[in-house]
Amino acid sequence: MVNAFRGHSDPMCRPCELTVNCRQLQEKSSSQLLAKQFSETHAEEELDDLIDKISQGGRVGTDLEIRFFTDEEDFPQAFDSLVRDAIVELLQLERLNGDINSQRLWEAFDRLHGFTGDLSEMRLDALEVITPYRGGYYGSDVLNRRLQEQLRGRLLSGPRSQVFGKSSGRRHVSPDKVLQVKNRRVNANERLAWDGRHNIDFFVAKGELGRVMKVGKRKLLKDGKWQEEKVMWVRFETEPSITITVDSEWAESYLDLGYAMTVHKAQGSDFGGVILVLPREDRQRLVSQELLYTAFTRARKRLYILLQGAPADLRALLFGLWPGSSEYLRRNTSLYGLRVAIPDLDDFRPGEKIHRTIREELVRSKSEALIANLLAQYNVRYYYERPLVAPDGTIRLPDFTVPVETSYGPSELYWEHLGMLEDPQYAWWWDRRRSWYEKHGFTDRLIVTDERGGFDSKKIEQVITERILK
Repeated sequence: MVNAFRGHSDPMCRPCELTVNCRQLQEKSSSQLLAKQFSETHAEEELDDLIDKISQGGRVGTDLEIRFFTDEEDFPQAFDSLVRDAIVELLQLERLNGDINSQRLWEAFDRLHGFTGDLSEMRLDALEVITPYRGGYYGSDVLNRRLQEQLRGRLLSGPRSQVFGKSSGRRHVSPDKVLQVKNRRVNANERLAWDGRHNIDFFVAKGELGRVMKVGKRKLLKDGKWQEEKVMWVRFETEPSITITVDSEWAESYLDLGYAMTVHKAQGSDFGGVILVLPREDRQRLVSQELLYTAFTRARKRLYILLQGAPADLRALLFGLWPGSSEYLRRNTSLYGLRVAIPDLDDFRPGEKIHRTIREELVRSKSEALIANLLAQYNVRYYYERPLVAPDGTIRLPDFTVPVETSYGPSELYWEHLGMLEDPQYAWWWDRRRSWYEKHGFTDRLIVTDERGGFDSKKIEQVITERILK
């Protein structure tokens, strides 16, 4: 929709666009730079350095932390360790007591969220765990239960604890963190919203976080008889002075635990710290370019990414850079003009612009499309922007990777086409990229072409015949 209005002939119909990031507090935010790579404004020269830093793991800049896990076996330990470290760092950023007893994690968690003071100090958005999935060992359902057990386990199993919910299902205890999952409007006569003096009309929006204040019983008049009903009283972040009475119907249909949530539910919200769990599950296609952009832009102060992989294996992250993961490009739409979804999008990797080759691939530039077409005409097999991993785990995305047979056996050639060498920033980026090829011994397999003097098809054909088909 924005693109449709952006080029409108009437200036009054062009959209106003937010160009300054107001969520991240740092002037040079690494998480903001990461998110930029999953948008239309990303720059290839920024991507190289960023991937290098991410591939090493650990701290990237001041606000981004990368950690890895291998599989279901080591995930719990990696997750628990990251949660503890995130709480400590966020407490220090808030200038609160950063001391933490690993056996009493709830004390630090409650201190970070302001549960130990009065209601005006409650910070339900201090830390949130988000994940693309709801199911699986990496999904929000399991993570919520795991965090609840670590933080409230002693209360859930205590002989004198007041627990709300069935033992076979979801249970709540004070001071659980909860999430409203559907919009709910209540009328004063339902006696569910109390402002301290009166029952009031009230609206709780989908996505609001709340805190369980107390679990107990209330008396209701049913069929002329007074009956007791177990309920819990919750206060939500937007109106902490209003107490909501949550009965079993509300809890089962409108409420979830709020320690972890899906990226989808996190849309429109932001948090002081965000732990993003990013698995690599090839058979599940929920992770899209747009979803990752949303995930990377939820944190105001710190973003922690728990990535399935290893320093030399960033597939869980790199998949989102391929526009084959874009949900937008998969959609048919007639909104503000007809646009048909691109078929077989899984094979395409467009960047800022989309140019179709004769093999029905999508590439970044017209020059790359011309090179791809010439390779196809000569029946040369190639891969577009396939990750090339160096021995130290750093990664580059050559424009084209061409498998070849040599006297020593199968090998590969890496083709880089330079379209803007007259731009000093671009030239600087290429010097650094060329140094990377030299450092890791790829120079003898590197093909470099440029457009000084214009794009020369004859020159490209000569490269194909002399370097590839010889």
